[in-house]
Parts: sequence; structure tokens; C-alpha cells
Amino acid sequence: MQWKQMTARTIGDVVVIDLVGSMCLCGDDELPALIVHLLDQGSTQFVLNCLRVPYIDSSGLDGMVRAFTAVVRRGGTLKLLHLHQRVQRLLEITRLASTFEVFGSEEEAVRSFKSNIMKSSKRQAQD
Repeated sequence: MQWKQMTARTIGDVVVIDLVGSMCLCGDDELPALIVHLLDQGSTQFVLNCLRVPYIDSSGLDGMVRAFTAVVRRGGTLKLLHLHQRVQRLLEITRLASTFEVFGSEEEAVRSFKSNIMKSSKRQAQD
């Protein structure tokens, strides 16, 4: 993927990865490699900030799916933030829109992890 920049920052227990550039046919594994590195360090909650990603092709989408799969296999969650309309449309066409949770604000995306933990705790208490 051709990234001009890929920066990880932490808000509480959530890692926000700010992406800049286009995800396109290059055969590079930058995003999945970064995700695996962060998983190895113990992170399990991720938000991909796509505000500055105007375009994703099928190869870039494959990298995003591989990153998602790596996170889920380790018991984590990966959510998307600030998708451009073309990227959202690509997710709909490929029927991946229901796979990813998409948010319009960073605060809402980060807060959603806390509500997921609370829901899980309530379910465990009821069992």
C-alpha cells in the first residue's frame, strides 16, 4: 500500500492509526504488519482513521481485511473512522460494510469500545 504516513497513537486502551495516502495495488503489507506488531505488544482495540485516505482499491481492501482478521483472531476489535464516500461504497459493493463498524467521530469510535466492555460485563454477570 502506498502510505505517505501511518501513525499510531493511543487514547486510553484504544490505538488510533492515522492513515494518510491511498491504499492501492503495491503488494506491500505495511498495515497488517503494523497491526501484528501492536498486537504483539498487547494492544487489542484499534481504530483506523481514514480521514486522509481518499481511495482504496481491491488490493488495499485486502490489506484492511487481513488486518481485521489478525485482530479478531487475537480476540480484538478493529473499527473504521471517517470513511470517504467512495471507500464506503466499495465496502458496500464488496459486502464488507456489515463486517466493519464505521464511525464519523473519533470520540464516538473510542467510546464505543467502553460500551462494548460494559455490555460484555453485563452479559457475564447475568450468566
